[in-house]
Amino acid sequence: MRIITRFLIGLTLLATCLTPSLQAKDITMDKSPDGNFALRIHLPKEAGDQPKVGMINLLTEEAVLELDCHRCYENSAKPKLVWFSDSQRVAYYTPHPDGGYTQVYFRRSSSFEEVQLPSIPNLPFPRQGPPDEQALTSISEPIRWLKSGALVLHQEQEKLVSGRAAQKVTIGFDRHGHGSVLKVRAKKVTDDALDQDPQLLVLPRETAYFQAIASDSINDLTVRVSNHDGHLRQGDNETSIQFRDAKARLVDVGKVNLQIDSNMPGSQIHRDVAVERTATRGLYRAKIQIDTSGDWNVKISYDGPHGNGETTFPVSAE
Repeated sequence: MRIITRFLIGLTLLATCLTPSLQAKDITMDKSPDGNFALRIHLPKEAGDQPKVGMINLLTEEAVLELDCHRCYENSAKPKLVWFSDSQRVAYYTPHPDGGYTQVYFRRSSSFEEVQLPSIPNLPFPRQGPPDEQALTSISEPIRWLKSGALVLHQEQEKLVSGRAAQKVTIGFDRHGHGSVLKVRAKKVTDDALDQDPQLLVLPRETAYFQAIASDSINDLTVRVSNHDGHLRQGDNETSIQFRDAKARLVDVGKVNLQIDSNMPGSQIHRDVAVERTATRGLYRAKIQIDTSGDWNVKISYDGPHGNGETTFPVSAE
C-alpha cells in the first residue's frame, strides 16, 4: 500500500511539473526619471484574453492611468512610455496590427491628463492617390523629448496607390499642454516597388478594408490572410496575404507559396494556390478555391530577403 501511495504521489508531482503554468503575469517597465511611475502590463492567464495596460505609482502600487492596448503584446509589438526628463510629461505608444499611435500626457497633481496633439501636415507620398484613400499601415511613434520640452515623432504610412512615405515631426508644448508643430522633415524610404516594376498589380482600393480570416507567426513576422468580410466560402475567394514585422510594417518576403488541404474525415483534397506579388511590398494576392464548407488547413511558406519560413493554420469555410 505504501509503495502504491508513493507511486501516485510521484505521478502527481510529475504531472505538476509537466503542466504549463497558467498564472497571470505582471510586467513593469519604462520607469519615470524620478522613479515614481512606470508602465504596468498585466498578461492574462487565458490565451484568448487581452492584456491590460496602465501607468502605476511605484510608491503606492496604485493605478494612475488606464491606457489603450489593441493586441499590443503579440509578436514582439509592445507598448512603451517615453518620458521627459522632469517626469511631468510622457508620450505613450500603442502598437496595433496595422501600425501604432501616440498619446501625450501631462502631469496634473497626482495623476496624468491627456493633451491633444496638433494637426500635422500630410505625408509627402510619391504618387497622387484618391483623396479618401485608406492607409494599409499607419505609424506615429514617439522617438524622444528634446531639452526644450518638444517631442519628436516618427510618422509613416503606406497606401495602395500613393505608396509609402515617412517624416519626422517636432511638436512643441506650452505649460498648459497646447501643442504646435515646430518642424517637419521628410524621411527617405526604401525604393518603391512600383517604380522598379510598373507592371506590378495595384490592388483595388477595397483591399485596404479587408478583414482578417486568420493570422499566424512565421519567425519574427506575422502573416495575415484577409478578404472582404473575413470569411472563406465555397467557390473562388479573392484574398490578400500580408507579411508584417514587429512594428507592423509590410515586408517583402520574396516568393510565397500557399497550399490548402481539407481537414475533414473522409475528404482528401490538396490544392496548390497561385500567389501573385503586387505593387505594395509585403502584400500578395491569391484566389483560394473552396470546394466544400468545413475545416481546412492553410500552409504558407516564403523564401526571399527575410530568409525562409512556413506555417500551417486551420480555417473554416462556410
